[in-house]
Amino acid sequence: MKLMRVMKMNTPLELHASDMYTRAMFEKFGEIMYEAGQYKVEEVSKGKIYFVRRYHPEKHEKWCGVCTKWKLLRKGGN
Repeated sequence: MKLMRVMKMNTPLELHASDMYTRAMFEKFGEIMYEAGQYKVEEVSKGKIYFVRRYHPEKHEKWCGVCTKWKLLRKGGN
């Protein structure tokens, strides 16, 4: 008998993970998915530069970054 895992977001990705992972790994996956949902990504330069902002920064530790700029580098440094 297969036990159903508790779904928090009920997304296709979560459903797939529930079939693939052990219970412990699925729970860790859920924690990471929840944490990832606390960020908004804004593309500044198509495929090159992104701003990553945390939703509700006032609810997090002061040392935790509110906005981070990411620049993607292609192979060869271009």
